[in-house]
Amino acid sequence: MTDGGVTDGTNEGAAAADGGRPDAEATDGGTVDADAGADDSRAPASYSALRRALGQSRRESASRVLRSYVWVSALVGLLLVLTVVLALPVWIAETVGHTALNKIARGVLPVIVLALLVPLFAPVAYVARNHRRETATRRSDAALGLAGYLYVFSIYLALVVSAPAEFRSEPSGVLAPAIEAAYALPALYSLAVPVLGALTIVVVQRIAR
Repeated sequence: MTDGGVTDGTNEGAAAADGGRPDAEATDGGTVDADAGADDSRAPASYSALRRALGQSRRESASRVLRSYVWVSALVGLLLVLTVVLALPVWIAETVGHTALNKIARGVLPVIVLALLVPLFAPVAYVARNHRRETATRRSDAALGLAGYLYVFSIYLALVVSAPAEFRSEPSGVLAPAIEAAYALPALYSLAVPVLGALTIVVVQRIAR
C-alpha cells in the first residue's frame, strides 16, 4: 500500500514536471522573441540618432546662434548628399576600368563627403550630449554654433582654393581680397582648411566642457 502510494506520487510528480515543460519552453521562446525585438529596434534607433540630436538641440538650446546652425547644418548636409548622388554617376563613368586605382577612385567621393558630414553635425551632437548631461550653457552652445559656422566657411574656402582656373571668376565685393588670397594658395591647402575647421570644433567643445 505504501509502495503503491509512493509510486503514484512519483508518477504524478513526473507528470506535473513534464506538463510544466511546455510553459518553460514558452517562456524561453518569449525571451528569444523579446531579444529579437530589441535587436530589430536598435537599427532604426541608430538611424534616427542624428534627427533626435537636431531636434533636441533646436528645442533645448537658449542660443539663437546654435538654433540657426541646426537649420544651416541640415541644409548644407542635404546639399552635400545631393551633390554625391548627382556626381557619382559622372565620377564612375570617368573612372571606368578594372585597375586597382580606378576601383579606389570610385570610393573616394563618398568617403570625402562622409568626412565632411561628420564635423558638420558635430556641434549639434555635442550640444545635445551636453544638455543630456546637464552641462550645457548658453555661452557654450553659442560657441559651438560659431565653430560650426566657421567649419561651413572652411568648406567654402576649400572649394575656392581647389577650383580649377577655368572655373574661377573675378572676385568682387568685400570678400575679394580673401578670395584672391585663396586663389593664390596651392590646391593641396584645400584639404587642410576643413581639417582646421573640424579641429576648432573639438577644441571649443573641450573648453566649453
